[in-house]
Amino acid sequence: MPIERAAVATTNTSMLLTPTGGLSPSTPKVETMPRAAARSNLTLTAGTIHVVSVVIPATTITNVSMLGGVGATLPTNWWFEIVQISDRQILAVTGDQTTQAFAAGDWKTIAFTTPLTLGVATPCWIAFMMAGTTVVSPVGSTLASTNIGGLAPVYAGTSSTGQTSPGAVGAILQAPIGSTSAPYMVLT
Repeated sequence: MPIERAAVATTNTSMLLTPTGGLSPSTPKVETMPRAAARSNLTLTAGTIHVVSVVIPATTITNVSMLGGVGATLPTNWWFEIVQISDRQILAVTGDQTTQAFAAGDWKTIAFTTPLTLGVATPCWIAFMMAGTTVVSPVGSTLASTNIGGLAPVYAGTSSTGQTSPGAVGAILQAPIGSTSAPYMVLT
């Protein structure tokens, strides 16, 4: 099955399909960017939902993964969501990982509470939120300007602030605004 990418094209698909050092999933269905573009440890804001857009093909998604560049200190809440861009509806959510550690170099794979099955390719955001003393700095790409991340539909952005619990499936995410941080995340 081909890998869907949000905005960065690549012709070297072997780099995308072969895991490096056994850290990442060997059969990604969707990546937020080619692995080679994930070159930075990003600074995220605690308690704020961070989103990156992707197109999810007609498939079933069960897990989301992300690589920690710099570890979190005393996380209190963190989770992932899949949000449909067209109406900002939450389609899938993981459980709150609460105080589970997220160290530097950790490749975290978290299951959605219910697998998401899509019958057609669907533009979505993969959303991540962590609250705590110091949040994880995931590996990803720093965009040159918030203007790039914020072009409609928002490619990389932030949404609701002051979060402490995941949204429910069917709830509507606050409209994101552009940011320069695009975490590398993988759906399997």
